[in-house]
Amino acid sequence: MNHIFHESELTFYFNRDWKVLRYDEHKYYRIVSGRSVSGVDFACITPDETLLLIEVKNFYQYNRSGLIDDTNRFAEEIKEKIVDTLDLITIIHKYHRRKWSFRIMIDLVRRFPKLHYDWWFWSKMYDLHLQPEKLLFLLVLESETEVSSLQKQITELIMSEGVEVPPFHILSASEIQAYGISI
Repeated sequence: MNHIFHESELTFYFNRDWKVLRYDEHKYYRIVSGRSVSGVDFACITPDETLLLIEVKNFYQYNRSGLIDDTNRFAEEIKEKIVDTLDLITIIHKYHRRKWSFRIMIDLVRRFPKLHYDWWFWSKMYDLHLQPEKLLFLLVLESETEVSSLQKQITELIMSEGVEVPPFHILSASEIQAYGISI
């Protein structure tokens, strides 16, 4: 059975052999949300060990035109989601490494994820996010706004933070199927 999630009035069907986390609903994220920290909607680990960080924005749910009213503000919001998500993955890893139980058990948990799934998932995300070829950010954007200038704007904002720009794509809901996700 596929993993099924609803986000921004869209239904997502992730392949059943993927590991999928509702990132912005996870207990670690909820501790910091509302404190000037934002995060993506989904974090997925695919069978080929690629970390997909997915943000979903459906502007048709806000207005019939599907247009983004303020692209500068939107680009800033997406930049924050990318940077904050990557930062939080590192912070959670540091937090775990300070726990003696984690340090003792992590090798076993890596082999048997069911022992402590949260530890496994967040450790795996940390490991994969350190490998640029294993990290991909996907912005699923349902909008009439032209995306090439938006992608350039987001890239420039990320670079202005002094952060390495992760590979990312802006896709419509129909285009995301190429990544093994159905909507």
